[in-house]
Amino acid sequence: MGMCRRILGGGDGGFFSQDWKVDATTVSGAVALRSTSTSSAGEVVDATTTGFVNAIGCYGESVTYTATPVAGNNQVVPKPTTIEGVVRIITHPFALWEFNVSGAAAAGTALTTLNILTNSTADATKLIVSDVNVSTISFVGGLIKGRTGANKGQTRRIITHNNNADERVEVAFTNAIAANDTFIRVPYSKAVIAGTLCTDLTELRGDLAIAGGTINVYTVRIGIDDIAPGRDVVLLEVMFRDHLYNALA
Repeated sequence: MGMCRRILGGGDGGFFSQDWKVDATTVSGAVALRSTSTSSAGEVVDATTTGFVNAIGCYGESVTYTATPVAGNNQVVPKPTTIEGVVRIITHPFALWEFNVSGAAAAGTALTTLNILTNSTADATKLIVSDVNVSTISFVGGLIKGRTGANKGQTRRIITHNNNADERVEVAFTNAIAANDTFIRVPYSKAVIAGTLCTDLTELRGDLAIAGGTINVYTVRIGIDDIAPGRDVVLLEVMFRDHLYNALA
């Protein structure tokens, strides 16, 4: 799920926690946008997988919406419903949100062979990772990191994609790339300012070409297998580019 880890520039800035009226049940960690409807009970709506205009933050809790609230429910924790019909959101415009990168449209999907490459042909130039599983989906501009072998832990930016053949870097790895060395590639780097949310809006997809992303985010930090070693986890820390309180796009 989307989690606020820190505020860009340091400090918490009060974290800008606010309660927003809802008109639908919320999922904790899903991205929320300003409601543009004037005939809705809610002030906030779910994002879409590709829509990020007027982002507010991520829902801090799961709240069940009802048009007929019952007195006394306001103090229930966790809140299934509330008298006021509200959900709490951290709305700081410079909040840095951490998302897991999923291997498919469904959140929580493990990374697949599209992301975890097994080098098929030894390369003495230290520049080419060969694997037919790169398919026709280009991650040019994203990152590739040594997972096993002599280049384990080294990260490079992908500069060339050859369909169903290989990924290439410009800055050589320090060691020759041997057959069966494995690498993790992701369609993200700090220069990438777009992506696509999973269907439940709580994670980012890692199985799409960079050019396919349309949500507006600045990538601040990428943890490729760094947070949970050995589990093939990718965590992306981003700031919303088109925030309600600071429209940067």
